[in-house]
Amino acid sequence: MKEPDTVIINEYDLKPNYLEFTEPGTLHGNLRLGCLGWGLGGGVGAKLAAPGKTVIATLGDGAYIGGVPTACHFTANAFRIPLVAVIFNNQAWNAVKSATDSMYPTGVAARTKNFPGMELRPPPDYAAIARACGAHAETVEDPDQVIPALRRALEEANRNKRQALLDVICKFPLAG
Repeated sequence: MKEPDTVIINEYDLKPNYLEFTEPGTLHGNLRLGCLGWGLGGGVGAKLAAPGKTVIATLGDGAYIGGVPTACHFTANAFRIPLVAVIFNNQAWNAVKSATDSMYPTGVAARTKNFPGMELRPPPDYAAIARACGAHAETVEDPDQVIPALRRALEEANRNKRQALLDVICKFPLAG
């Protein structure tokens, strides 16, 4: 069996049916252990374990914050680990909302659509954090620019052997 060329480390709601996964070892994620923040460091480790593969970590913004990004980016820069990280930035801790909804489906937060502590606003400049640690980093707000930005990030990682980060601003309602 052929080894996959690309490995996705998924700490977000990325659905496998959105991409073509045809080989084992292509997608790692969906942990149910309650360990928010493992994805970025997991991506660094996956790239170290498989240096010839493209490794992409897909993260929510809350997962990115929880993953001690400065330490991960510093390590990737210091050891020339060309990981690609994509943040799906919805300015929210959706884990808080979904946990509250599941535990208290008829509670005040669910009834009022007000989930205190859920918003991550104003968001930090995640691209600046990554750039401070030597990464190629872009913030993308226009959906039409996601694919070109991803191509640039993959170019940086695969050709220039440099880590890359895309902060993709997602526009959809936070509560409800």
